[in-house]
Amino acid sequence: MKNYIKILLGMIGMGSAIQVQATEKIDTLFVNAHQVVMLVFPEPIRQAVVGDAHFVFTYNKESGQYMGLVQGTEGVESNLFVITTSGMIYSYTLAYKAQLKQTYYKVLEPQHIGKERQPDVKVQTFENEVSKSELKKYDKACEHLLQYRHRKVKTKRRKKLRLRLEEWKYVGDQMYLVVSLKNKSDIDFKVGDVSVFVSRGRKGKKSSYQELELPVSYRYLEPETIVAGGESRWVLVLPKTVVGAHEELKVEVGELMGNRSLHLRL
Repeated sequence: MKNYIKILLGMIGMGSAIQVQATEKIDTLFVNAHQVVMLVFPEPIRQAVVGDAHFVFTYNKESGQYMGLVQGTEGVESNLFVITTSGMIYSYTLAYKAQLKQTYYKVLEPQHIGKERQPDVKVQTFENEVSKSELKKYDKACEHLLQYRHRKVKTKRRKKLRLRLEEWKYVGDQMYLVVSLKNKSDIDFKVGDVSVFVSRGRKGKKSSYQELELPVSYRYLEPETIVAGGESRWVLVLPKTVVGAHEELKVEVGELMGNRSLHLRL
């Protein structure tokens, strides 16, 4: 399988004029071992991460190629992250299918889910413009989620603060995270950056550790301040992201003009 992919990569160099027909938004890529699926990105590929070994994504790392090739064998679903030279992140679910009707896709820049977090640089937020119809849909779903106390997916305590992820739910193409923060200290907590990441590898090993910031499409009732002794609950809405077997989802809340911060890893 890998030899076949290498032959194809050698045939098509960087900057080749590849005309493809499929330009719709891609959520799931269906692949198998006897057909090659081609992705053509708007910029050269810098890095790619596959969640499981029974899927393979290959591209020419030396020439900065726009094109990547995917194959896989039968097994559980996984996912693929691709980062271009400008730091744009593209995410796909990978699934096996015995016969494929479509084997090539042209990826458009607006389909990216976020931008790579750069070290020692202030974290950017990825607030997208939300239409009135989307806003109404988000508000209704978020209001419904906040009506209930959920199963408490994960809790972190630090410096008399308690950060909790109460719910992690997929609705259509969106991922909803119900977050709560309780301030048991004597000092008000002014909320700064609230960010969500997908990390892969071990933190201590720079060569293997990767952390990608996910874009937040909408923030419902996110507080500015949590008073001493108080608690706030809010909802983050993000594009649907499947976390692989060797990956973690991280939710991070920082203090505005302060040094208190908490994060959860799931």
